[in-house]
Amino acid sequence: MFRNYIKTAWRNIRKYKLHTIINVLGMSVAFLCSIFLFLVAWYEFSFDSFHQNKSSVFKVYNFYSDDQNESGSRRSSTMGLPVASALKKEVQGVELATRYKNGNGAVEYNGKEINLQLNYVDNDFFRVFSFPVVSGNARAPLADPGNIVMSAYAAKAIFGKEDPIGKILKVNVDGSWQNLSVSAILKDFPDNSSITYDLLVRTELRPDYTVNKDRWNTQDHDVYIKLAPGVSVQSVENSMRPVVEKYRAGDIREMTQRGVRPDANGDILALRLLPLSQIHFDIEKGTGPVTAKSYLYTLLTVGLLILIIAVFNFVNLNIAQAFTRIKEVGVRRSLGAGKRQIFLQVWGESFLICLASVIIGVAALGICIKPLNQLLSQHISLDYLLQPLPVLFTLLLIVVVSLLAGGYPAVSVSRLSTINVLKGNITVKRPGVFRKTLIVVQFIMACLLMVSGLIVFRQFEFMRTQPLGFSQESVISVPIAHPEKGKMIVSSLRSQLSAQPAVQSVTGSDINFGVGKDGGTSRISSGFDYNGRLIRSNVITVDYDFLKTMGIPLLSGRDFSKSFGTDTSRNVIVTESMAKSFGVVNPLGLSFITDSSEPRSTIIGIIPDIHLYSLHEEKKPLSIYLAGDNADYIDYALVKIKNLHPVEAMNLIKEAYKKADPGAEFNGSFIEENVGRWYNKEKNFSKILGIATGVATLLSCLGLFAMSALMIGQRIKEIGVRKVLGASVQSIAALLSKDFLVLVLLAVAIATPLTWWLMNKWLSDFPYRVEISWWLFFVSGIVALSVAIITISLHTIKAAVANPVKSLRTE
Repeated sequence: MFRNYIKTAWRNIRKYKLHTIINVLGMSVAFLCSIFLFLVAWYEFSFDSFHQNKSSVFKVYNFYSDDQNESGSRRSSTMGLPVASALKKEVQGVELATRYKNGNGAVEYNGKEINLQLNYVDNDFFRVFSFPVVSGNARAPLADPGNIVMSAYAAKAIFGKEDPIGKILKVNVDGSWQNLSVSAILKDFPDNSSITYDLLVRTELRPDYTVNKDRWNTQDHDVYIKLAPGVSVQSVENSMRPVVEKYRAGDIREMTQRGVRPDANGDILALRLLPLSQIHFDIEKGTGPVTAKSYLYTLLTVGLLILIIAVFNFVNLNIAQAFTRIKEVGVRRSLGAGKRQIFLQVWGESFLICLASVIIGVAALGICIKPLNQLLSQHISLDYLLQPLPVLFTLLLIVVVSLLAGGYPAVSVSRLSTINVLKGNITVKRPGVFRKTLIVVQFIMACLLMVSGLIVFRQFEFMRTQPLGFSQESVISVPIAHPEKGKMIVSSLRSQLSAQPAVQSVTGSDINFGVGKDGGTSRISSGFDYNGRLIRSNVITVDYDFLKTMGIPLLSGRDFSKSFGTDTSRNVIVTESMAKSFGVVNPLGLSFITDSSEPRSTIIGIIPDIHLYSLHEEKKPLSIYLAGDNADYIDYALVKIKNLHPVEAMNLIKEAYKKADPGAEFNGSFIEENVGRWYNKEKNFSKILGIATGVATLLSCLGLFAMSALMIGQRIKEIGVRKVLGASVQSIAALLSKDFLVLVLLAVAIATPLTWWLMNKWLSDFPYRVEISWWLFFVSGIVALSVAIITISLHTIKAAVANPVKSLRTE
């Protein structure tokens, strides 16, 4: 029996080729897009799930209660050097603790030098996280501070096919070259890991370790802990409270004097725990390339919308076909077929089409996966589909979609009266409520995606092009491989390029502007008390000609100059907001102390506020210091060029850098490109919505095409009578189109407030955002109506101009 169903279904599929092609095309495209978006979301949600102890590993972060001078409570994930050891020793329930600090380091072996990511960790790192040891000491790889652990990638890059275990490397650890012995090789971290590494060394090797090992307020790294079995997060957070009160009593006392009030837990300042499963999704306290869950839920929603539109389209097409085969159903019923047999026959055809669509969609995804990954900056592999959960999901998708798409027409057809069918009394002259709903919902989704895509694109363009207070164009940023020699390297570049007409000026900075090719980002901030005021400021260290190179004007005071020897001894240029935070009329010449171990800082110049970081956050006060000859690092050289021949200028700088730092890799990039990388999420989101809008519109048109074909097919004789009685082609076309256009207008009317509410909510996360303009909804409505008119007219005009004699011949 089942074999006969398959055979009959296959014959009908072949018989109605146009219907089958439209169905398979629409569903294949929908499955391709939806499965890709679901895989993207599944990949992001899988971050850090491979760790064996994932449920008991947490990231420690600082909590600061509401301050009367600040906007709400604050959270910070950077820790002081003594935190990890104090928690392990003094907090019951903390089994393991490790520090983790990102950095970069040069490695030299047999005359070959290579720059790699260098991280500072503790020996517990290898028991907190599940990164397998490929070779070497698996039990305690960093038990000896003279050891170094590296990834398989780093081992191959340095040693090639040579066995690295026990070999001695020269490693540049924050400017200090040290001989370290390779103790173990780790398997490369997976793509879905927040924790990354090339080289791992002990935290004690940091040059500032001796000075800062007991300072809780010098915070520049993350701390991860593993809880003992059966210990609750709440009990550990309660046990950490006395530790904070013991070691940060001065900070708590100062905050209390300023009027800071405890939160609901009674904390003014506390240490709290963030689960490992959340560090990829927490924008404020996360690790690595964080992704907001709202972004992933949006991807899932878009994928689901495309799938729903495709299913609705499938239903409409099946309805159109089912009611053109009414006499066939009547004959089957008269020959003894029951409702069950009719249902299985109609649903069987839907199942086969759905199965074929999934196979074609997955095959097409296999072809498109590489360009899609490149377009959307993803790391998705079809191998993910072979895992149990995605396989189960895909099979369930086939069954559910085929039931939804084939179930309604199957039930409708199987319930028809045999006598009425054979007499020809079954007609469908107007869409029913269900089918009207399908059309309206389809166009609501299409309009929603269309307007949302436009708003996301405008927001992306707004952030990308918004003036940041410094020059983006014609400035090249070059990561310096040896930042401890950064000032000397910048000086060498300045000497080599000063006579070049294509170069205007050269400077340096300890931070990059935007995200360069090295992927490095950093943030240094300070907080201090001035006459009872808490002053907070971002801090950068620069070289001479910084303001000139970056195109930042002086509002008052002067720039750093070699004529003033005191500029390298804590003279500072501040932004307007930083100057105002002191509460004095004229802050020029004002001196203040940021740290008892540092000399007094003196303000020599004031500049406008600038966006040192992306427009995802508000402008913050900024202090700019001049790098000293030996003590300060310069991580990036910044070169202002005349933008006439950018390629030639880049090559010129590349050659100069090779001479300034022989053997170092050149990774120069334009700051304009670097700034654009701040907004890759919005850029990719805009592309996804653009593709989704196109797919949704296409599928909606297919559904409208099917429904208009069904309705007009049922009214052929009515059209013939109207033409005989003198109706014009225009009036008939308008009559046939009216019902459908009313539904599209209704969809636009419903989609407008819904989209406005959703996008207002999305934009509320941005401190700087575009306004939602009325014309976006007007344009989307015009596009939706135009597409609907074009789609319907393919049938209406054909029916209106047809010879009425043919349709009335049998009357």
